[in-house]
Amino acid sequence: MNDRFEPMSAVVDDQSVPAVATKPLHSIGGIVLATFFGGPFGGSVAMALNYSRLKSPAAARLSWITGLVASTAYFFAITTIPDKILDSLPNLIFIIPQLIAVYLAANHFQSAQIVEHERAGGAMASGWRSCGVGVLSLPVSLAVFFGVVFLAFPAPGTLFQSGNDELFYTGDATVDDAKRL
Repeated sequence: MNDRFEPMSAVVDDQSVPAVATKPLHSIGGIVLATFFGGPFGGSVAMALNYSRLKSPAAARLSWITGLVASTAYFFAITTIPDKILDSLPNLIFIIPQLIAVYLAANHFQSAQIVEHERAGGAMASGWRSCGVGVLSLPVSLAVFFGVVFLAFPAPGTLFQSGNDELFYTGDATVDDAKRL
């Protein structure tokens, strides 16, 4: 019998990859924490880091892309809710679903690899690192949000300013028409 310990391999994207990564992996809770601070994109970045550390670059790329698409869809959905409804909803109603969705995705796609990594003696990233991933991904999440707002709500027309007053005019209206108002 061979006494030398050799970690088992985990299967990710039909590729055999080592169960122990050379760098710490983010736990499922850490991925959810990154989501809390960085939105769906933050969670996908933590998952992408795990895939990269498990030597699965295709899955890492897919995680990045999925995070961008999910963030875009999430922000588009939020910006299309009428203000009357939006004002009556508690803020947690926007946070909890994304945390649950990322938890379910991370649990489904990475829990086996994370458990095997821990079982084989692999290091886990601290909650602070996961938090940092979320915070560092926040600028991208904000850029996606403002991109969605910019594309979903174009300027209402041409702006005319007179003193402290602003007026937007469109169609066949002219600056002279705006000045007469």
